[in-house]
Amino acid sequence: MTTIVDPLTDDLESGSLFALLTCVRAETDPPGSTGIPGLDGHIRRTTFNGRDVSHTINSKDVIEIQGPSVGKSHLLMHFIVTCILPISHHGWDKSAILIDLDHTFDVHRFKHLLKTHIRVHIPNSEEDLDLFVDLLLQKLHIFRPESSVQFAVTAANIPNYHSSNMPEEEIGLVAVDCLSSFYWQDRFLGEQPRDGKPSGIEKALNSLEQIRQLHGSVIAYTNWGLPSARHNPENSSPFYPQHIPQLHSPFAGEPQISHSILPVTYHMTMRTVAMPKISRDTDVEQLMADRRVYDQVVEVLVRTAGFNEQVGSFMFRITSDEVIFSGRG
Repeated sequence: MTTIVDPLTDDLESGSLFALLTCVRAETDPPGSTGIPGLDGHIRRTTFNGRDVSHTINSKDVIEIQGPSVGKSHLLMHFIVTCILPISHHGWDKSAILIDLDHTFDVHRFKHLLKTHIRVHIPNSEEDLDLFVDLLLQKLHIFRPESSVQFAVTAANIPNYHSSNMPEEEIGLVAVDCLSSFYWQDRFLGEQPRDGKPSGIEKALNSLEQIRQLHGSVIAYTNWGLPSARHNPENSSPFYPQHIPQLHSPFAGEPQISHSILPVTYHMTMRTVAMPKISRDTDVEQLMADRRVYDQVVEVLVRTAGFNEQVGSFMFRITSDEVIFSGRG
């Protein structure tokens, strides 16, 4: 049999229809905005050169939230809320997958924040709101691995889970809280004799990268902020070095590696804001009545890959009912 070679198609790469549709969707239907004015403003100034775009987050973006313990999970919750909300409520109208490595995700707390977030947009009764929230919660899929190996297996099986359990849903966001949960265990195992096989965390990160490429999902993860051994309190940067060896920071002055898994698009560094001191003349009863005294205020420094000199910022306040954002960006 004679093989006929078409010069017009011989050099074209082959691929699946699903991959083609993902590429088209990524270009024509990006997820949306973050819903955080200060953050959206920073992204417009960097990624979009100041253009007033409505969609500030692109498909396949990678968001790292790093810093001390306070605030990271609440900021991640906000991204999940934004992902599952319909477009009419300034959301992405997509499904979200949460990999809860810390086992600290509080569904009741999340539901309460979700209800508070949308209550102003729903003029209906509380009963209608509860029904609406329950429908939205069906778009959130939660996994709780207990080791890096289980994390790797979970991440590798997300495409199968998607095709079997949520084939009609689009994975807009894969959130991981917290990527450092098994850091010390993995570091101990990494110091033991190995046969050259990749570690559990490396396999998990590779699987997340495949999901990002195949589904066009946004990847958002929290990470510890560990100071380096050369940390100088008198002349220190507000940013933390990357301690997970399979990842790297795209910012100047930080260690680089030749191959990067999950290249960061936006990096956010959390800083707890000190609460004002209470004077002796303060009325105790009035102080107790002011619920804002118990709120936690967090400042977030934002960097965009490729724009090292431009650091944005915003702040948010965590209350018992909601997360309130402010700041210039």
